[in-house]
Amino acid sequence: MFKIFGWLLISALALNADDMLTFYQTALRTLQIDRQYQLELTRGKQQVSGADTDRFSSLSFDLRYTRTKADTLKDGFNVTDLSVDDTLDLFGKQRDAVTALKLQSEGSLEQIQIQKRTLYGALTDMITLYRKNEMLLELHTHFFDAQSKVYASLQKGVTLGSFARMDAQRFSNALALLQNQIMKERQTLQTMQTQLALYAPGSNIPDPDSNATDFNKTAFMTFDPALRYARTYANISHVQADGVAKQWRPDAVAGAAYQFNSDPTAYGDNYSVYGALRLTFGGGIGKRSEAARAAALKADSAIAGARIAAEREFQTLRIAFDNARDRFKQLTPAVRSAQQNAETIKEAYFRHYVDFNTYLQTMQQLLTLQEQRIAARFEQRTASVKLNAYCQGKIYE
Repeated sequence: MFKIFGWLLISALALNADDMLTFYQTALRTLQIDRQYQLELTRGKQQVSGADTDRFSSLSFDLRYTRTKADTLKDGFNVTDLSVDDTLDLFGKQRDAVTALKLQSEGSLEQIQIQKRTLYGALTDMITLYRKNEMLLELHTHFFDAQSKVYASLQKGVTLGSFARMDAQRFSNALALLQNQIMKERQTLQTMQTQLALYAPGSNIPDPDSNATDFNKTAFMTFDPALRYARTYANISHVQADGVAKQWRPDAVAGAAYQFNSDPTAYGDNYSVYGALRLTFGGGIGKRSEAARAAALKADSAIAGARIAAEREFQTLRIAFDNARDRFKQLTPAVRSAQQNAETIKEAYFRHYVDFNTYLQTMQQLLTLQEQRIAARFEQRTASVKLNAYCQGKIYE
């Protein structure tokens, strides 16, 4: 039985990172997260382009009609004024606003990257749990089959009078409990398979693993989207604060006007070309600037929190990987020893050297050790797959 279990475990450890990435990318398309990213990318570019164009192409058109009557004139006269002017940001008053829009678009993209990372982590948890339950089902099924053969031999012994009928009854009850557990595990696997199919319809469930053990903390921090978003948000706050402080700068205005004038005392229709500087004086500019600087400093402090959160996540995953790996190594010889001991106890039981309680406890200990070994292996696998993906950054492409 141990050879069968070992073969199953080795088969489950085959590297299939590409399949995991493919499954994840299919899930992105199913949830339309990749489409959200592309739409936000397009929206951000168009918004920045429009704002940048407005800096030097902010045209306005004015039309004014006036009807005038005077005591010395028999009839009134009409004056129609047409003017077109362009406000030019020659002094960089709106430059920071454009930069802020660009950073805001980058921030929106990074928020989508946070969604992508969250999805990858959730899929990793679901898939590794599925594969773990699948392996536990295989273990319990083979264990049930092996013990059913032992039970059949025990029933023959009861018929011959060499074993107590109570032992057979207790054995039957234990097998019934295990069979019921197997049925529940099959149902759980079917439910998980159905749930995973919602993310990637028609795709095979991958068997992700990673041989990587030297995980790069610097790369982990570099790709962390939450930390990147915190830095971008802080940059936005600083740029906006600079923009508020520059509101006192003038705008340049250039334009042309044409007047239709029927006043008999005037010189008739006329046109003009003009240039001007427009200054905006607001008593609250200084206060708004101070408030914006305070908001920027607050955003800076959020970077420290995001950095600590990223470091904590890295350390948590790394510790989980190391501990699970050590437990797996420790449990491997323990399972082998328990397997050998189980064979010895089984033979001793049929020779009446030990009682049924000893046999049952020995089998339960063997099964528990095998289950713990599977649990440790998949805890290691989950942490390894996440660390490898988060350090390489392929999930953000």
